[in-house]
Amino acid sequence: MSRLLDIKNLSVSFVSGEETVRAVTDVSFDLCEDEVLTLVGETGCGKSIIAHAISGLLPPEALVSGEIRYKEKDLQSIPEEERVLLRGCEIGIVLQNPSRALNPLYTIGHQIRETILRHTEKSKEESNRMVAGALRRMGFSDPGIEMKRYPFESSGGMNQRFVIASSTILSPDLLIADEPTTGLDRSRIQDVITEFERIMEEEEMAIILITHDLAVARRLADRIGIMYAGEVVEMGDANRIFEEPYHPYTKGLFGSLPENGCVPIPGVSPPMSRIVSGCRFHPRCGKRTAVCERDHPQLGMIDDRYVRCHLCHSQ
Repeated sequence: MSRLLDIKNLSVSFVSGEETVRAVTDVSFDLCEDEVLTLVGETGCGKSIIAHAISGLLPPEALVSGEIRYKEKDLQSIPEEERVLLRGCEIGIVLQNPSRALNPLYTIGHQIRETILRHTEKSKEESNRMVAGALRRMGFSDPGIEMKRYPFESSGGMNQRFVIASSTILSPDLLIADEPTTGLDRSRIQDVITEFERIMEEEEMAIILITHDLAVARRLADRIGIMYAGEVVEMGDANRIFEEPYHPYTKGLFGSLPENGCVPIPGVSPPMSRIVSGCRFHPRCGKRTAVCERDHPQLGMIDDRYVRCHLCHSQ
C-alpha cells in the first residue's frame, strides 16, 4: 500500500491571555491507502485538534508547526481555495458536533445532494438516488422522508448519521471521523460500524477514526494510537496493543473497561497550559521513578510498536 498521509512533528498551541495551551505536541504518524488508524484517549488529549489540523479547520489564532503532507502536498502551504476543494471530495470529514456541519436553513437532502453536485457532473436525479442509497445504508428505512427534514427537526444522533452519509457519499480517499458514534444508541452505533465495515471491504479509503469507544476502536482499527496530554504515548498494530499494552496509561485505559473490572486511573490529566516536567503521565503512574519525574521520555520503538515510557525502554 502506498502512503497517503504523512504527519511529522505536528504541534498545535493556543495563546489565551498570559497562558499558552499546548494542545498537541510533536505528533508524527503516516497513513497508507486502505488503512484504518484509530486515535483514542481521554477528552482533551488532543485527538480532535489533530483532525482539525489535517482538515484545515483550526481557528486562525492556532499556532501550528510541523508538516502535514497529503499525496505529497503540503496542506499548510496550498491556497485555501484548493484545500476547500479537497474537503468533501478527496477528504471526507465527520465532525464531533454535527450542528457545525449542517446548515439549519436547508433540508438534509439538499445539503447532501450539494456535495455531489459541487464535485461531480451528475444530474439532480442521479444525485437524489445516491443520497437515498447513502441514507438507507445509515439505517433510515424511508430516505425520502429524511431528505425533506431540516436539521432542527432531527435528533443529534440522526444528524450525526446524516453527516456520515454526506462525508462518505463520494468515496473520498481519506475519511476523518471525529467521534462518529457520539450521541447514538447501541443499535445506531451498529449501523455506523456496519457502514464503516462496508467501506473497508468495498472501497479503497483510508480512515482516521477518533473515538473514546474502545470497543469500536478494537473492531475497526488496523493501527491504534493512544494519546495522553497532547502526545502519542503508544502506537502500533491494534490487535497486538489490545492483547498486550505496554505503556502504563494504555494499561490503565484498558483496565477501566467493564470487562476488565472498571478500575479507574487515579488522578486527572494535567491542564494543557501547565504541563508537568518529565513524563506527563508520571503524577498518575504507580510505577514512576525519579527519572520519570525529571526527564521527558521520547517516543521510541519497542518490539512491534512505538512507546513513550522510560520504564518500558529500560526493561
